[in-house]
Amino acid sequence: MQKAALVVTLLLSIGSIIFGRMHWESKISAHVASPATVENKTETEENAAAEEASESSPGLSAAYTKNLPKEVQQKFAEAESTKEPLLFLIFGSDTGAGAETPWAAEVKEHLEKAYTPELIRVETVLLADKTSQQVVTEKLHAAGAEMNPDILLFEPFLLKDNGLVGIDNTLINIESLLADFKKNNSSISVFLQPSYPIPGARFYPLEVQQLSKFADEHGHYYLNHWENWPDQESEELYEYVQEDKKSLTETGHKAWADYLKEYFVS
Repeated sequence: MQKAALVVTLLLSIGSIIFGRMHWESKISAHVASPATVENKTETEENAAAEEASESSPGLSAAYTKNLPKEVQQKFAEAESTKEPLLFLIFGSDTGAGAETPWAAEVKEHLEKAYTPELIRVETVLLADKTSQQVVTEKLHAAGAEMNPDILLFEPFLLKDNGLVGIDNTLINIESLLADFKKNNSSISVFLQPSYPIPGARFYPLEVQQLSKFADEHGHYYLNHWENWPDQESEELYEYVQEDKKSLTETGHKAWADYLKEYFVS
């Protein structure tokens, strides 16, 4: 009888130990996540944080294109998304003779540095001592048009045409030149700009006004960099333009470049 009682007591003790161990292990497993669960949770949190940071931080294009028209902002945004850089072409008269830092070269360097080559490629086609009529007749714009630029910054030989071609013919020539650019890229964004101001001019400023009106009527953008120069009747303008009025001083190149740099890189 005593042996039977001892056996029962022993079995109860063993059962109690086994039950207690099972209960303890179940509590631990309930409070400790598996390595896979921890890893997945961490990845999810990191992805969410990255997505939130991306949404809250504007891209490079959005940071610099605030001054630009919406359609041009969209072009930069798409270039940033697709990793396919835009082609920006500076086309027009070569006014950089004798200058250490011509305005076009300074603008090119500034744009490429700000936007980086991954977002923009800047080319220049600048023609010396040519009227718009000569450019059309000799097809001197063909090389630029064949580049298929996305953005065209065009100074349409207005100063060289002054007194030789006549504003009506100049505007016809501009239409012809732009038509050839649009043959290769119908969605090209065109920015028209005048050449530099000259002291004491009478008819040239009126032709510049006609260019501004033409741009507005034909849906092009007009950049009036003359806002960054002294008044045409001011003696100060001679600090910007050489005495023969055929070229610019370094101050003049800087005034022109600064206006464009501030506009295209806000």
